This record gives sequence, structure tokens and C-alpha cells, in this order.
Amino acid sequence: MASQGQRFRRKAVRRGYKVDEVDAFLDRVEATLAGQPVGAPVASQEVHDVVFRVRFNGYDEWQVDLHLDRVERQLAELEERGGALGRGGDSGMGDRLGQPDRMGPPDRMGPPDR
Repeated sequence: MASQGQRFRRKAVRRGYKVDEVDAFLDRVEATLAGQPVGAPVASQEVHDVVFRVRFNGYDEWQVDLHLDRVERQLAELEERGGALGRGGDSGMGDRLGQPDRMGPPDRMGPPDR
């Protein structure tokens, strides 16, 4: 698990996603992908719908959004395969998907080139 507050590049001068909200949500996502959800497992639709507050010194919104897109696809794939997200979890979920690229920042540090 990544250190709290250090998962993504921070925006010191501009506003970004509130760090503690992003970290708490991604902790739940990690636990779900590992097959050990804390409380209700996170579904792909929840990842799609999540909204974070913004503040100065928050996480870079582009990096977080890119990462959430990846996680949403992983969870959707798991759900399509019949993963037990809504049935109390499945200790083998992470094994079926392999090691996800879930907590490192994206390889690119800026918006895509056009």
C-alpha cells in the first residue's frame, strides 16, 4: 500500500483532489481488489461515480482520474467474470486479475500529447 498522502503528485499552488478522501477511497479499492473488502466491496460503478472535494495542495486531478479509469476497468472485468463483489468478497480476486497497477502514479506525469 502506498504511503498516505504520497500516491500522486500534489498541487501546491493550484487546487487538487482532497488527499485524505482519495486515500480513504483507494484503501477500500485496494482491499476489494485483494479480496478482503472492509465493509461493502467497491464496485466499478462506485469508482465511476466517486466525487472528491478539491483544495490547495491536493492530488493532481489528472493523475487520480487516470488511475480511477484503470481501476474501474479492472473491477468491471472482475464483475463480468462473476467476481463476488456483491456477495461478501472473494479471497482469490486479486489472483484472478494478476497484480494490478493500482497504487503507483501513472507513468506519464502530464496530460496526453495530442
